[in-house]
Amino acid sequence: MFDNVPSADGVFIKNIFVDWDDEKCIKILQNCYKTLLPRSGKIMVVENIVKSCAKNPKSCTKKGFFERIAEVLDVSMLAFTDGGTTRSENQWRDLLAAAGLPRLRFSRCLNQS
Repeated sequence: MFDNVPSADGVFIKNIFVDWDDEKCIKILQNCYKTLLPRSGKIMVVENIVKSCAKNPKSCTKKGFFERIAEVLDVSMLAFTDGGTTRSENQWRDLLAAAGLPRLRFSRCLNQS
C-alpha cells in the first residue's frame, strides 16, 4: 500500500489509517487514488472519528459508548504505534486535502449523538 495498490474500481479501507502518521496516510491515499478511474472510482474509508471539542467544549462533556471507545483507541495508538492516531472530522478533511482528493463525504454508520 506504500508502493502501489492493485487497479480497481473502488478501494475499501477499514481501520488502517489509525495505525499511521499523516505522512504515511497521505501516501496510502495517493496510491489508492492513482489506481482508480478518477471520475468514477471511489475510496471508502471506515474509521472511528473523535469529536472535536475546540469550538464547543460543552458538547464533549456527555460522551456515549462510541466516543469513549474512540478515545481509548486514540491513547492506544499513541502508545503502540509510530504516529498513529484517531482523527477528528476536521483532521480527516485536512488529511484528504493534503492527499489531493477532490471530493469527500462523511457518513455515520451509527447514531452517535
